[in-house]
Amino acid sequence: MTRRPSHEQNDMHTFHPGMSMRRLGPPLSAALVFLLLAGCNSKDKQAPAAHTPPTVIVAGASPQSVPIVMHLSGTLQAVTEVPLRSRVTGYLMEQFFVEGTPVKEGAALYLIDPRPFQAQLDFETAQLAFDQANLAFRKAEEKRFKTMAAKGAASRERLDSATAHRGEAEASIARDKANIELAQLNLEFTHITAPFAGWVQISQPDRGDLVRANEDILTTLLKLDPMYVIFNLSRRQLFEIQDLQHRGLVPNEIVGKLEVEVLLPNGKTYPHRGTLDFVGARIDPSTDTLLARATIPNPVDAQHGVELIAGQYVPVRLYVGNEPDALLIPQKAMMQNQLGTFVYVVGAGEKVESRVIEVGASHGGSIVVTKGLHKGERVIVDGTQKVREGMPVKAKSAVTPTPTDEKQDD
Repeated sequence: MTRRPSHEQNDMHTFHPGMSMRRLGPPLSAALVFLLLAGCNSKDKQAPAAHTPPTVIVAGASPQSVPIVMHLSGTLQAVTEVPLRSRVTGYLMEQFFVEGTPVKEGAALYLIDPRPFQAQLDFETAQLAFDQANLAFRKAEEKRFKTMAAKGAASRERLDSATAHRGEAEASIARDKANIELAQLNLEFTHITAPFAGWVQISQPDRGDLVRANEDILTTLLKLDPMYVIFNLSRRQLFEIQDLQHRGLVPNEIVGKLEVEVLLPNGKTYPHRGTLDFVGARIDPSTDTLLARATIPNPVDAQHGVELIAGQYVPVRLYVGNEPDALLIPQKAMMQNQLGTFVYVVGAGEKVESRVIEVGASHGGSIVVTKGLHKGERVIVDGTQKVREGMPVKAKSAVTPTPTDEKQDD
């Protein structure tokens, strides 16, 4: 049996470009033709896909009346803070209050030993009675010498002496009455009471201590309702207020008219607003600021006491006035690059434009645009990551919520 050469066997299973369909055999030829036709048909069906503009959410730049607010740092201070001293010298017998608690006006705080002062009052009273008896004698004596002098039985000198003694007795009566009044006051001063309603602080002396009149501080009484809010206006802020006054947006007399708010440590707005009640007339050259003060209610709660504490730091919002036609856009439309703050605007032909803007104060979830935008222009608030300048887009309007007010915490 004759074997074919090995290269002939390999040629039976290898397709060469010049090989005819006849040498492949009918089944393999048919399959190859099918594959070629299918490839041609798929190429014929492929067509370039049309570019669809991305959909973005836009909001119109709308003019609104917004409050003009200055953000400051302040310190709470008691309206009245009085160190209490005794007006008489004596030993402390009683303390009638609990430290760190509120007291009412006229409430008893301390008692200085009253016994020496009661004894002094008794002495002065007795002296008055003695001098009153002496005055009665001197009056009778003067009357007697007048009668005798009229009859020539007594000299003029004796009458003048009797008259002088009567005058001295009357003066003694007046002195005794003054001494009695002073003794009564000193006795009253042994009872130390609260001059106004407030919060009493730590007591300095202990029972039995000698308290010196007008020297030793017994305790301190603070009036916490209302409270003072002390803050400083920078020279730039003062200039802004003056500029707003020239524009008619702020009254010329701001004391008693501008309102303030303070923020609590948890970031929430304190529910009561205060009123500006003092503005200094001199800028401190060391800080370049002007001292200002507002008064704010601080009602006492029966269970929780007061909410504002003297000495506490508080962020302050000073409501200066209202900007009637401020141009607002949502804050989330703003972006930053090397040129500064910018927004994407959907302009003519529904194409994207990059616009550098200048902004002012925030107002709720929006911000005031002072330069770079015009009324009604549409800014992209959602989808900015999908666009670039000059790209056509499909704009869809967003329902922009009306900014609530500056009470929203920044």
